[in-house]
Amino acid sequence: MDPEGITMSRQKYLWPMVAAVAVGGLVAGCGSTPTAPTTSTATASSPGASPVTSAPSSASVTSVTSSRTTPVTRPPSATMPARLPRNNSAYSQLLIDAWGRGDRTGAARVATPAAVAATFAHAPIRELINYSCEDGKPVICGYIGENDVRVEVSVDQAKVARGADQAITRVRLAMP
Repeated sequence: MDPEGITMSRQKYLWPMVAAVAVGGLVAGCGSTPTAPTTSTATASSPGASPVTSAPSSASVTSVTSSRTTPVTRPPSATMPARLPRNNSAYSQLLIDAWGRGDRTGAARVATPAAVAATFAHAPIRELINYSCEDGKPVICGYIGENDVRVEVSVDQAKVARGADQAITRVRLAMP
């Protein structure tokens, strides 16, 4: 006999029943809403055995899905290159990418405050493709996106050639 007075043969029958009650309680709680604590009783099948009562249980198994809704703020070095590109197309693409990420700080590095405000006044347009960067004063880089929305980015060529900040002076969206 063990110290608690239960023989090994009784333990052999009781443990599977205790385990069955515990697993049954967990399975019953899956997908359900939490309820008041319950107590369950199982009767052992061996003669002379006393009932086994499990402790009150209020546990339930719940599936949790996490969704981040707040934007992740990254330091400017993580979103913009240390050295800005010296060609119009790559430079204007930095603004388009920052807009798509919701990165106003990055956008403010390559565009004037007015151009950033005009860009972020609209939700980002998906699938924008650069179809031209026409020479002129200023250079106009054109993008076309979902539902034929067109975005025109005016670039100060002299600033781009120097790799200077805020070379984008104007942004215009044309909705069909």
